Amino acid sequence: MAQYGEEEFYALVDKAHAHGYQVGVHAIGDKGVHWVLNAIERAQKKHGKKGLRHRVEHNTVTTFEDVKRYGKLGVVASMQPNITGGEMYRRTRLGIERARRVDMWKSLLKNGAMIAWGSDWQVSPLNPMFNLFQLVTRYYKEERLTMAEAIKYYTYGPAYASFEEDIKGTLEVGKLADMVVLSQDLFSIDPKDITKTEVLYTILGGKIVYDNSSGVQ
Repeated sequence: MAQYGEEEFYALVDKAHAHGYQVGVHAIGDKGVHWVLNAIERAQKKHGKKGLRHRVEHNTVTTFEDVKRYGKLGVVASMQPNITGGEMYRRTRLGIERARRVDMWKSLLKNGAMIAWGSDWQVSPLNPMFNLFQLVTRYYKEERLTMAEAIKYYTYGPAYASFEEDIKGTLEVGKLADMVVLSQDLFSIDPKDITKTEVLYTILGGKIVYDNSSGVQ
């Protein structure tokens, strides 16, 4: 259920955009996503893009037409792959046709969208391995991602959304040495073993702040 009337919501986004504030709007259904994209498009036409990176949080159900608007408008799809339930749950709640429009990750990327993965913890598990598993084993194969894509938008995507891609999000000289060392090579293991992967080391600012190497065989 919408928290504001449609025109009232458009006015709020317009005011934020006009004053240089980015908005992150929770929108789960296709109608909610449509309203957010409408509001941002209106504000951009009125005030210019202003270099802002607005976000749609969750973006779980989207129409094919609205998927195409993300890249054009420069809106970040801030998504949590593990919150939408299994395939039968989706079909029961949404019907077969709309269930195919849940989490259209590949379609968003093909249309130039920037995606930022998250967990939505505490609602969903914090462990990113559960999300990576979902991303590469999606029931509808046309929306599956490669492991490289899945990891990129778990690292670079959020950094981009917060205007921090120049200091983190990729492993490059001069950027923050924030990283993890995992117990398995995610690029070579069987997808069913992804969720068995553990963190051996967490490195923050170039220093080991978590060491689990002795507890993993």
